[in-house]
Amino acid sequence: MTPTRSRTAGRRLLLACLLAAFPFSSFSQPGTVESDPSVVRILPKNYPLNRIRVAAHEYPWSAIGLLTMLGGRYSCTGTLIAERYVLTAAHCVFPVRNFPEEINFLGGYEQERYVAHSRAKKLHMSKAFRNPRPSPEVFANDWALVELEKPIGRETGYLGWAYFDAGVLEKMGSGTGVFKVSGYRRDRRFVQTVDHQCRITGFTADGKLIMHRCPITGGDSGGPVLLPYKNELLVVGVDVGVKAQRGPHLKRGEAREGYAVPSAAFRDKLTGLGIGGAPMGPSGNLTGRAGNAPLSPPRRQKPRLTTPSSR
Repeated sequence: MTPTRSRTAGRRLLLACLLAAFPFSSFSQPGTVESDPSVVRILPKNYPLNRIRVAAHEYPWSAIGLLTMLGGRYSCTGTLIAERYVLTAAHCVFPVRNFPEEINFLGGYEQERYVAHSRAKKLHMSKAFRNPRPSPEVFANDWALVELEKPIGRETGYLGWAYFDAGVLEKMGSGTGVFKVSGYRRDRRFVQTVDHQCRITGFTADGKLIMHRCPITGGDSGGPVLLPYKNELLVVGVDVGVKAQRGPHLKRGEAREGYAVPSAAFRDKLTGLGIGGAPMGPSGNLTGRAGNAPLSPPRRQKPRLTTPSSR
C-alpha cells in the first residue's frame, strides 16, 4: 500500500488486517487495554479497547511476528504456518516483490526482542494480485507466503491452518468471542495484542472474503484469523483491510467492518509447497494441517535490526 500522507487519506484507505478465535483456558483471557475514562474519552472511536497484550515469546503467540520491509521502514504482521513459511497480506510485500531479501521476519517480537529471525528468500503470491489499492476485488487476492532462508519455526513453533465450508464458518462466527485477532497494531507496535471477542458477520456476495467486526487498525495487516481447535489455534484467514467509514459515526470502541481472505484462497498453493491439508474432524467440515510447538522453550534475543514503523 502506498503510505498515506494525511489523516483524511489514512481514514479513507486504511489497510489493516484480521482476526480470530474464541477464549480458551490455555490462552490469554479477555481484558481491557485502556480503562482510564479520561484516556478513553480522547481515543479514536474505533480504538480497539478489547485488544490486550500477550507474552509474544510464548507459544502459540511466538509463531506470530513482525514482518519488516526496506530496513524497517514499513512493517506488517505475519504468521508462521510451517518451519519456513510466513502467511501475510500481499499488499505488505508487494512493493518489494522483486527483492525478497529486503524482508525480515521477527518471530515472537516484543519490545525490541524476538525469539527467532530470518530474512526472506522467495515470495509466493496470487498471480491475480496486481494493484494494491484497497477494494473488495483486490482484497480477495491479497495473500502472500514468505519463504524464509532459515527454518525458524523450529524455534518459535508454527500454527496450524484449516478451511471450512463458507456456511459453516459463517455460522460459527455469528456469536461474539468465537474468533481472535492478533497483530502488531501501529499504536502499540512493540508488543503483540490480541482481541478475544472477534465476531464474523458473513461473507461478501461472491464468497471470496470473510467480513467481520473485529477491532483492527494499521499494522494489523497480514495478521491471522484464528480458531481454537483441540487446544491449539488454527489459522482460518488473513486480515487484509477495513471499510472506509460512511454514514453515522461509530459508537465508542465499535469496530468498522473489516475483510479477511479465507484460507481456502491459498490452500492450493500450500498443497503445492508440500504443506497441504487433510481431513481433521469427524464431520468432514474441517480440513487443514496441525501446528507444532517449538522443539525447546523459546528464548528471547535482542535484535540488531532497525526499529520498524507500521504500515
